[in-house]
Amino acid sequence: MKQWWFASEKFTNGFTQLKSPTEGDLQDRNFKDAQKLSITAEQAWVKDDFDRLFNKDNDVIIASKYQIGPRRIVDKVHFLRKNYPEKKLIGPFFHPNIYATKDFKESYDHIILQIRVYDEDGLSNKEIDSIQGALSAVGTSSTIAFPAFSPIAGLATGIANSLVSLVDTMNDHDRIIDGTIRLEVNKPDSQGYDHLQPGFLICFNGKVDGSDLHLGDDKQIYSDIQNGVLYESNSYIVLRIRRAFLESPDYEADEHAATLLSEIENGKKGKATDALSFVRETFDSYTSFKKLRRVKELQSKGVLTDDEQELLNELLEDASIAEFLR
Repeated sequence: MKQWWFASEKFTNGFTQLKSPTEGDLQDRNFKDAQKLSITAEQAWVKDDFDRLFNKDNDVIIASKYQIGPRRIVDKVHFLRKNYPEKKLIGPFFHPNIYATKDFKESYDHIILQIRVYDEDGLSNKEIDSIQGALSAVGTSSTIAFPAFSPIAGLATGIANSLVSLVDTMNDHDRIIDGTIRLEVNKPDSQGYDHLQPGFLICFNGKVDGSDLHLGDDKQIYSDIQNGVLYESNSYIVLRIRRAFLESPDYEADEHAATLLSEIENGKKGKATDALSFVRETFDSYTSFKKLRRVKELQSKGVLTDDEQELLNELLEDASIAEFLR
């Protein structure tokens, strides 16, 4: 009995069987340095209507967190819709990316994922309509996908604060699915590790016996593939891990900026040391980039003034960028 199950991305006649995430799927399942990696939320299925007594459907919010190393966990919102009926497939999402990188590092050791699907009861219809509209708009999409942005961009102050508060207090609402898994990087088989590997992760709303279940290529769970019977005993959400970088507008920059804003907010709450460390790292990188760009500008000029030559000499001797100039 497990809450999390794994399915290979190799389908046979349209289906792939669920198995434990501790089982290695492929000989080349490991992620290597400099490879691409994307973890995405694909779609979800909700069994129950938590608002039946109020004669309305669920107001569904789907959010995630991830953590790699010491960096602060950043919230992301993938879906928000009012009055969404139960037993109806949810997805695809406007913002499927949970995490993506073009330059994976084996030294990451592990990735911790949390996925949350809740019935939200704290926002008014007007607030949900405004947030939902922004979620599907190109210009303000990052404001919703990364709630850390919302107080400073795109949304009215009251709605922005409501979104941040909603994510922070999600546990106060009706839980549909809430699961956390630690995925180990390139660990050996048969030692109890849940592996980071290409394929699908399915998180149920509790522990289930998934050994006889199958994932269809329509990303739905089946209890009987011979007769095409869908599994409807528990709510679930399907995630996908692949060796690819899913392009989305300014994803990497938005993610880093959201992390930076979260760290600054974290510092305001008394954890100044951790926050200052990340902020300093960010601005150190920015400063180094500016120095390197200035070196390139000066070196591309035919003739330098005495002042320009003096500056170039200083930059070429700067220890903070020396390794990038070799």
